[in-house]
Amino acid sequence: MNPNPKNRVLPSFRALALGLLWGASAGASAFSIPNTPLFLASDVQPNIFFALDDSGSMDWEILKSNGARTAFPATPDDGNLDFSANTITEDREACAGYNVMAYNPAKTYTPWIGVDSASVAYANQPITAARVDPLTAASGTTKLTDVGGGRSAMYGTFVDANGDGVFQSAECPVGSGSSTYNLRTYGDARTVLISTLTAAQKTNYANWYTFYRKREFVLKRAVSELITNSTSRIGIATLHNNNAVGTAVADMTVPANKTLLLSRLFKINSLNATPLRTLLNRVGHYFDQAGANSLHSALGFATASPILSAANGGECQQNFTVLFSDGFWNDAFAGFGNKDSDGAESYDGGPHADANSNTLADVAMDYYERDLSTTLANEVPTILNVDENATQHMVTYTVSFGLQGTLDAAPTNHLAATAPPPWPTPVADQLTTADDMLHASFNARGAHIAGQNPQQVIDGLNAAFNDIGTRTGSASAIAATSQSIQEDTLVFQGRFDTDKWNGELKAIEFNVGGVFGQTLWEASEHIPVENSRTIFTYKPSAGDDGIEFEWRNLSAAQQTSIGNINILDYVRGDRTLEVAQGGAFRDRISLLGDIIFSSPTAVTNSRASIPYQFLPGAEGDSFFAYVDIKEDRVPTVYVGANDGMLHAFRISDGVEQFAYVPQAVFSNLDDLASLSYTHTFYVDGTLSTGDAYIGGDWRTMLVGALGRGGKALFALDITTPDSFDEGDVKWEFTHAELGYMLGSAEITRMNNGEWVAIVGNGVNSTSHKAQLLIINLSDGTLMKMINTNVGSADSQNGLSTPLLIDIDQNLTTDFIYAGDVQGNLWKFDVSGNTSGSWVVDLGGSPLYTAKNPAGDAQAITTKPNLAVRANNDFVILFGTGRYFATGDDLVTLPAPVETVYGILDADVPVATVGARAAADGNAATIQTSTILQAQELLQEVTADFGANTETVRTVTARVVNYATQHGWYLDLLSPADGAEGERVIADYAVRELDDGTQLLLFNTFTPATGCENSGGKSFLMAIDALNGGAAPSPVLDYNYDGVFDAEDLVGGHVGAGIEIGLTVAPTTIISSDDGGINYFVSSALNGDGPGGDDDDDECEEGDDECRGGNSPAGKGNRLFQGRQSWRQLQ
Repeated sequence: MNPNPKNRVLPSFRALALGLLWGASAGASAFSIPNTPLFLASDVQPNIFFALDDSGSMDWEILKSNGARTAFPATPDDGNLDFSANTITEDREACAGYNVMAYNPAKTYTPWIGVDSASVAYANQPITAARVDPLTAASGTTKLTDVGGGRSAMYGTFVDANGDGVFQSAECPVGSGSSTYNLRTYGDARTVLISTLTAAQKTNYANWYTFYRKREFVLKRAVSELITNSTSRIGIATLHNNNAVGTAVADMTVPANKTLLLSRLFKINSLNATPLRTLLNRVGHYFDQAGANSLHSALGFATASPILSAANGGECQQNFTVLFSDGFWNDAFAGFGNKDSDGAESYDGGPHADANSNTLADVAMDYYERDLSTTLANEVPTILNVDENATQHMVTYTVSFGLQGTLDAAPTNHLAATAPPPWPTPVADQLTTADDMLHASFNARGAHIAGQNPQQVIDGLNAAFNDIGTRTGSASAIAATSQSIQEDTLVFQGRFDTDKWNGELKAIEFNVGGVFGQTLWEASEHIPVENSRTIFTYKPSAGDDGIEFEWRNLSAAQQTSIGNINILDYVRGDRTLEVAQGGAFRDRISLLGDIIFSSPTAVTNSRASIPYQFLPGAEGDSFFAYVDIKEDRVPTVYVGANDGMLHAFRISDGVEQFAYVPQAVFSNLDDLASLSYTHTFYVDGTLSTGDAYIGGDWRTMLVGALGRGGKALFALDITTPDSFDEGDVKWEFTHAELGYMLGSAEITRMNNGEWVAIVGNGVNSTSHKAQLLIINLSDGTLMKMINTNVGSADSQNGLSTPLLIDIDQNLTTDFIYAGDVQGNLWKFDVSGNTSGSWVVDLGGSPLYTAKNPAGDAQAITTKPNLAVRANNDFVILFGTGRYFATGDDLVTLPAPVETVYGILDADVPVATVGARAAADGNAATIQTSTILQAQELLQEVTADFGANTETVRTVTARVVNYATQHGWYLDLLSPADGAEGERVIADYAVRELDDGTQLLLFNTFTPATGCENSGGKSFLMAIDALNGGAAPSPVLDYNYDGVFDAEDLVGGHVGAGIEIGLTVAPTTIISSDDGGINYFVSSALNGDGPGGDDDDDECEEGDDECRGGNSPAGKGNRLFQGRQSWRQLQ
């Protein structure tokens, strides 16, 4: 053990592996967007070791179902199928209800993933020549239509007569007496001749025979998929090392390593006994750096422990073993002791304890408690109340195939005060050894998965590989009912929990003085039961209307996309088929799915509006009457969730008023019910709302993006949310040039008089070019697509969220600014009154191209903002950085530098700032007289401000000479840590102070490196928008006294930043009722959220913990003085 004072709770591999394993890719040339948030990932690969059963029983083709064991307890549960059945038992064995290994026509059997011994990819098998062993053609083939001397082959169909899902004796076909001929003779229609199948069915049957008929084959199918999709470090070994398959842990990002491991896996050959305890002990010796390598050489290798060095992240590297078996252990194993009761460490005893020695559970406990590296600091991620061991240790998962012990489950916690269950004494070759597998996984803080059929084994191995430790956080931005503090101001925070991927939306009081009050409601508690919910979707054939989300309303194509009515009912909220209710669908903690990147959007009954009364004609004349109508609207907060829905919750009490399921997510809805569910994004994008004049009436429209959940937009009319119906579903939009749009749509009126939604096309479009899409808001048709012509399959690009500008103040959009992934800031001219005149401005060139000091492109993935000079020239403000694709979370120090810019738009392109390094190394002399003024992060220090200790920043305050210079830049180079990967990935705000200073506020994000932090860190920055430097006087109240004075200076300098934990969302700004003081509230991923902890304790008025953001989740209550304009608030 090597104690280290920096040890802390970190997200575990179980909270991070999914993004590595199941990243969604749109093709080899596209950005790979993981199915879990990058901030749950880590750049330290875990070690995963598969300890696999190659005993003789794994070669068997028979495994009785639980029902068969009850109905025929005396019948052997072993051996291989006899395709020339001449006994009643052999007849039953051809039916999947009795023998779970038998062909099941309801299943689709696909080839293994990988290549055979001749390096040929596994492929569908012909019915007339199905390979006996997938690995090699030398195994021979079988003509599956004729077996047993030319007699017709058949299988039996399981007919679940009583619908309980459990086999009873009459539910599989069986001959009478001692039948020695085909059951078809007796006319039993449940017996199917292989020769009568369709071509597709014959292929399915042949694939079953070649790839799935043996227990060993099912194991290979499951593990090969895991290895193929993994970027972890993986090794394998078996009980007997038959065919010398043992392979030490290796990096699966190296293709040669993966190829070798797969080839060894496919060579596994099953025979002999089941010495499970011996195998797990050898694996433990392998992980232990202190033991001699000879202690584990029987695994097939004698290499050193796979735990990495400190320089490579070994201090926080996690180690996992997945132990798989289909049989009861029966090895001679003595002298190990009673490790789960000896009190050697604090992790045994309590519910783990028993009176037995030398058990599998003892072995698992020993290597969980044992410090496997005494030279490394103890920085291994921990999970409160689950895995609190920060030393290098081995977590063990156990997966059984067809084994059912005497205990139903392990205890629900590891607390020392919890009494142990009646752990039985394991006896070789008895059911009690199955209980020992359960006990072993519990001791080692893993999980036990009992697979009773091939699909459950495949799902179970997936679940073991993707098990997620509990991690609660908030990634979405805070929403508020008003932008100034009123008597009833609320803030809303969306949250997620990776344990079951459930979500929450909290409504929290925000009171005068910037104090959080009590949590008024949590939305998960106010979702009606399934049959009482109002849920809609979109059906193209329904014209302009949507439909209620019910099976009978869907088209045949939509039904096929979803799968079956049970999936639809599950999504609607039916819980009767969840495992806890005796079904086969995934259990849910609540009906509200995780809320990650979809920020809540509150739409109230306020009269505050953009002054559309000045529009010409009927639009302007009718606007005040519409504002009167808005006063009667039921205030509602909207949020997307990864349960497949957009939700609309009534602000007064949190009750769900309606929900919307986009058609674009139908094909993935079945994943939600799967027991092997890892995580999938659904309605995870940003929502936009706004007033619009459509069809002769003023309406309030919502345009939503799916974000990482899909390449689609949808529009709803939310004017009257309490009476929302099918007619309020307006459209869904998909297009080959719309990719994953990770920002928001902008609702506006164009100079042709039409109301539109404007979006950047996002990433992974068909052409990979950056393009601006202008969509008719009334019907969802594409009005105009403006192509920058930058991007290709080999140089992927995409346009981010646009900023809309009304130059002539006539309430229509004239110019649009947007950045792309290749660092170009584009200006689009849409000032003409016909769409044909709308073009890329500046002759088709970007206004600016952002590059770092090394000359590499800096991605722009957020919406720009602007500051206005005295002469009304615009300075376009934006930061750079990317954090959405696989690998964006990996930081190699020193990291590429990202930058914040202010670029003057003088109707000419601005030359790119090149290398930053001047000959004298003085940043003050770089580019100052030619292109951009350089600003620098001056200080980053931890200091005391009264009773508060904060990490704060200062910046330089150099003046920009706009007569000769074209703006400014601020490289995100930490004065304390240098180039550490800091970037800007959330939108910015601009606020005007009483002295006229325009203040730019933005959050930065720095991913974690090694073991240093939980996901990363963030700073809130507040700088002068026109020069990029420090404000002229204090704008951040570091000491919380409500006064901006010398007490808030940092070493004599005006503060420009404060560390706020970890956030990937923008900061929400709420002003005081008189507009004189502004509060910022941020969601933090490594905190509990506004209103205090998640233990449901309410905040007391004036409690420092609950002050506006001096809470774990949002260091708010940082104050600045100033006024705000409608243009900036939009």
